[in-house]
Amino acid sequence: MGLTEDQGQLGPLTTDGPFTMKEITQKDNFNLRLRIFFYEELLQQRCDDSVEEMYKTNIDLKVEVVTLEEEMRKLQSVSALALKNYPDQMEQLREYGNTKIQLLEKDLDSSRVKVGKVTAMLEQERMRCLELVTELQGEGHSQSDAPNQTDPLPQDQNPDQNLEQYQDLLSLLEERDRLMEQLQASVKSQEVLIDQLRNSGAGQGSGDQPTADPNRQLSYLITQREMDLQALKQDHGREKRKYDRHLKELRDMMAEKDFQLAECEFKVKEQEAAIQKLNHKLHEKDSDKQQAVESSNGETDMIGQLQAYLQEKEKELLTLNNLLFSHEDTIHTLENELANEKIKYDSKMKELQDALEQSNKEMSEKDFLLTENEIKLKELEATVKTLNCTMPEKYKLPQQGHVSTCPEITTRHQQESVLQQQLEEVKEASEQAKDEILTAIKGKGNYSSSKLSLLLQKQTDLQDRNDQLSCCQHLINSVGALTPEREVEMDQTRGVFERLQGTKQELEKSLSQTLQDKDKAIAHLQDALDTKDKDIEVMAGQFHSQTEESTRELERLEQRLRETEDILAQFNADKQRQLTDHQLTVEELQSAISISL
Repeated sequence: MGLTEDQGQLGPLTTDGPFTMKEITQKDNFNLRLRIFFYEELLQQRCDDSVEEMYKTNIDLKVEVVTLEEEMRKLQSVSALALKNYPDQMEQLREYGNTKIQLLEKDLDSSRVKVGKVTAMLEQERMRCLELVTELQGEGHSQSDAPNQTDPLPQDQNPDQNLEQYQDLLSLLEERDRLMEQLQASVKSQEVLIDQLRNSGAGQGSGDQPTADPNRQLSYLITQREMDLQALKQDHGREKRKYDRHLKELRDMMAEKDFQLAECEFKVKEQEAAIQKLNHKLHEKDSDKQQAVESSNGETDMIGQLQAYLQEKEKELLTLNNLLFSHEDTIHTLENELANEKIKYDSKMKELQDALEQSNKEMSEKDFLLTENEIKLKELEATVKTLNCTMPEKYKLPQQGHVSTCPEITTRHQQESVLQQQLEEVKEASEQAKDEILTAIKGKGNYSSSKLSLLLQKQTDLQDRNDQLSCCQHLINSVGALTPEREVEMDQTRGVFERLQGTKQELEKSLSQTLQDKDKAIAHLQDALDTKDKDIEVMAGQFHSQTEESTRELERLEQRLRETEDILAQFNADKQRQLTDHQLTVEELQSAISISL
């Protein structure tokens, strides 16, 4: 009964069906395990690689986006500053150039006007000098002082470029006119005195008093004329120094104008260098833009790869979901089969228990029959022994003389033969019963051992099925736990992808906007450069023409100055000659006066 109790706890399955179902389920489970482990490893590898790559790509893309945003901000700030400062700088340059041009034009106009005035004044003075020369040549004696009045004439040829200098020249000319008038008045008064002296010399015959007065007057006049000549020489030197100083100032002003022109050219060159730098920066920005476009194209390629990879992942997830559904279906079928097998196993166990009980009952009955047969055998053996014991005694009795009758002997022999036959039959029956019992015991043992082995196999199969079910359930739980993580990762990748697309669109818009702004700025700069080059060329031409005109006018003025210097030299020579003549006439007059006295 202990064996039955131990066997009652085993699982149920039939002998023929479980092997085929076991093989099928083992194959299916093995294939499913292989597929699950294979897909799990692939998914783990891909997910690990893809997660690392995605994190790396996300970090790289974030870094690139931040760097591109910073570069775009720098570019926008630089372009905004350039666009803000460029019109101001260009306006400043234009204003500076325009003011310089206007100043140069004003200076040239004023110099032209002043040169015209100076030339007109020089012509007037030359005509006046010629008139004075003719008057002096016509008068004779009063020609000595007239050249002195023309000494400061070259001073009027000083071409001044400032209004104050022009006013100084006008004041000097007025002073000269006044001096000339005073000299003319003095000459006239001297001529009157000379006439009076001549008349007085002719009217008076002798006397010291009248001779002393004319001598004193003549000496006084001579000293006065000498003082006037010295004053005129001093005025001439002073005017010459002023003229030299004004000429030096003019040259300094021309040097300053040349220096300012050089500064303007240097500033223009600096502006051209700055424009070249801006163009170089624009080229660099264009190259950066091209690199950004290439990087954006690379990002689009990466995004396309990510899209393809996401599609592959979605396909794999769909396949995994299908596999999970198929596994769940197989697990449900296996659970149903296990439930059916368990029911069958329980029914078989009940049948086996009933069969074991029946076999135990039969065994008990057969044991009881065996015990009865053994008892009968023992009785028969005892009777046989008694018979065997009585047989020699019976053989001894005839030998001793006790002779029995024939019918009794025959009956005894018959009884003995019958008993022997019965013994043999009983022995044969007991041997047959023993053999049958042994065969039955062996058959029951073999049957019980086979049943035990089958039950053990079924139990191991059930344990394997339970393990498989637990593994499948664990796999389902792990896959179910992984699916939300994968969905979260997919959502994150989708969000990153959408953000990247948004940043890409923003970058493209900003790049297009900056490109348009740069194109406009470049066009504006080009137009400004063209206009500036044209203005500079016009200014340079005007300045060169003005400088050439001013140099020609200066040459003409220098030539006129030389001519006036020659005229002054001639006047000085004439003056010296006239002075000598005047001294001679004075000496003659003195001698005549002395003779007359």
